Amino acid sequence: MSMAHDRLPGSGVIVWLVDCPEYFDIPGNPYTDEFGNAWENSAARFSLFCRVAVEVSQNRAHLDWKADIAHCNDWQSGLVPALLTLEPHRPSTVFTIHNMAYQGLFPESVYIDLNLPGQLWNPGALEFHELLSFIKGGIACADHITTVSPDYALEIQTADYGYGLEGLLHHRHHELNGIINGIDMGVGILKQTLVSHRILA
Repeated sequence: MSMAHDRLPGSGVIVWLVDCPEYFDIPGNPYTDEFGNAWENSAARFSLFCRVAVEVSQNRAHLDWKADIAHCNDWQSGLVPALLTLEPHRPSTVFTIHNMAYQGLFPESVYIDLNLPGQLWNPGALEFHELLSFIKGGIACADHITTVSPDYALEIQTADYGYGLEGLLHHRHHELNGIINGIDMGVGILKQTLVSHRILA
C-alpha cells in the first residue's frame, strides 16, 4: 500500500490517494465484480480504507496534517467514526446516509478476522443482532448524521425504511439532519461572469 497526494487544479485543496492494488485494482467497481456480484473481501477492503482514514485524520501518516472533521459516507466508511471514538484527541465526525438498504453486514467471524477492537463489539457500536454492521458504526458513533433530504431523514426513522436501525436513528434524531442534494441556486457562483452556462443538479 502507498499514498500519493496532489492539489485540486485551481485550488489549494490537497487530495491524498491510497493505492492498494491487491484490494482495489480489480475489474468491475469497488462494490461488485464485472458480473454484478458483491466482492467477497469487501469487509477487508473497506476496513483497510477506514483504518487509513483514521491514521490520516490523526496525523499518524507523516503528512503533517490533522483533520478537523471526518465526513464519512455510507457503510463503506462506517468504521471511521467508531474507530475514532477510541482516540483521545479526534476530529469531529459526520456520517452521511444515502441509502439505508446498503448496510455492510458481515458475520461475527469477519469482525474477529479483521482484528477490530474488542470494545467496539457491542450494541452501542458495531454489533447488530450478532452481525458486524459497518453502517451502524457510523450511525451510533458519529457526532452528527446527515441524509440526502429532510424527508429521507424522517423516513429512515420508520420501520419501512430504517432496515432495523430505525430505533437508533430515532434515538439520535437531534443529531440527524436531511440536506437536499444538488446545487443551491441562490449561491452567487452562478451569477459570476466566469460561468458560461447555468449548472443544474
